Amino acid sequence: MLVITRPAVEIRRNALALAGVPHLALPLLYTRRVARLAADDFAFAAGAHRHILVSRAAVAAALHFVSLHSCVAIGAATAAALSDRGIAPDVVGLEDSEALLELPVLKGVAGERIALWCAPGGRALLQQTLEKRGAQVRSIYAYRRVAQAPSAQTLAQLAQHRGPFAVTATSVALMNRWDEVSRGHPRWRRQTVLAASDRIAASARNLGFESVVNVASASMAALAGAWCKLGY
Repeated sequence: MLVITRPAVEIRRNALALAGVPHLALPLLYTRRVARLAADDFAFAAGAHRHILVSRAAVAAALHFVSLHSCVAIGAATAAALSDRGIAPDVVGLEDSEALLELPVLKGVAGERIALWCAPGGRALLQQTLEKRGAQVRSIYAYRRVAQAPSAQTLAQLAQHRGPFAVTATSVALMNRWDEVSRGHPRWRRQTVLAASDRIAASARNLGFESVVNVASASMAALAGAWCKLGY
């Protein structure tokens, strides 16, 4: 069984990729747009030369506050959210900061003002590297992650499952939430973690999870493919 920690709406949106894959929705975080931006954040974002969007939630939050142009999207889902609104972004297929930094449009950014739309606690590597390249970068926290408690019914389903399962970890924040939820359940902690980047995999191991598999990207298709390769 594949235990998917991302929002249930993403499972519905990616039903085709999950066809034939037994799975359980165990959303551990949701996002909430902030009511307003600080004045200096708004001024920076409104005058930015380039915008980096890290998720569909980032797109929705950013468009609530400013008009977007010269956009870079992390992942196909983020790119689709922009395209649906008539914006053609530069896209990196792999949903991690390291892949994004290899895009040609982010190589020569000296002197640029770049607005990085993300949630608190994420994408520090991206900001630091772009600043080393001479850009002025500001993380615009237009939304935040909120812990979501699994329902008793879902936890009971997981407890009753006697076979092996794999848990998706598509961000360090989600990895930390799975660590919290699985405490007190030794069998759960022995199950495989599907980590969508080297950074997430390292976090999983640091938290004591020994069975960790690196996945090429955070897309639902990649996660489902990785589960199938486990041969469960």
